Amino acid sequence: MKGALDSKAFADLLLRLDEIGVLHEKEHRNMEKNLVSLVKEDKIKVCNLVDLTYCQEMLLAINTFLLSLPNKRPAKILARLTVALQDMVHGGSKEPTLFNIPAKQTPDQSGVSYTPAFGGSKGTAGAYAQGCLAIALDILINGGFKKAEAVAWVASEVKSAQIVDRGGLSVSGKRISNWRDHFSRGQGALAGRRAFDDYQRRKWPVNIEQFLGSPRSDLKKAMAEGIARDLIQRVALAFQQEIAVEQRR
Repeated sequence: MKGALDSKAFADLLLRLDEIGVLHEKEHRNMEKNLVSLVKEDKIKVCNLVDLTYCQEMLLAINTFLLSLPNKRPAKILARLTVALQDMVHGGSKEPTLFNIPAKQTPDQSGVSYTPAFGGSKGTAGAYAQGCLAIALDILINGGFKKAEAVAWVASEVKSAQIVDRGGLSVSGKRISNWRDHFSRGQGALAGRRAFDDYQRRKWPVNIEQFLGSPRSDLKKAMAEGIARDLIQRVALAFQQEIAVEQRR
């Protein structure tokens, strides 16, 4: 009986998340019509508010499901993020208590530093996304693509996945190529460098050591496309509009 109850709760969760997603897309379409007169910066702020609101709704739905499970600990942890978003969306708080964290990982006055079990801060989500796209490009080149061919392939996939930066502009193949060049030399944004470094040390993605160590072949080239496409989809799903706007020189 308990298993049937959990199955129903999970099915209800999926339906609710889908419903929220449909409402979110509809609201964004309406905003595109109604915000024409606003400057770009104000449009971004309004879109961020809408996205935060729907993120909060999704977290509430997930928390409702977690509360139906025997172990309530995950629900208690996630509830802190739900409340923090509520403070920002409805209370206008710019810094909910949950986000009151150390600015950087250095020892405090007592000489104690703390790194969370999941690795601690590695920089911004946008910089991490840069690292993922740079890795996708490098994997293609390792898989047998010529550089120009690989850059064009990544640019096409990024465009198809509708990955855009914070200004709403598509991320070009040239930018991704520059990130790869910088990260391979230990330069660029911190989170991107660390992601690329983990890749070079063959820590991730999954099975990357076996892939990089295999001889070039048509099969390896096809594998490269699959791994690169998965990374690009990860960015599209988890880091949409997190990448900083390109700095013009």
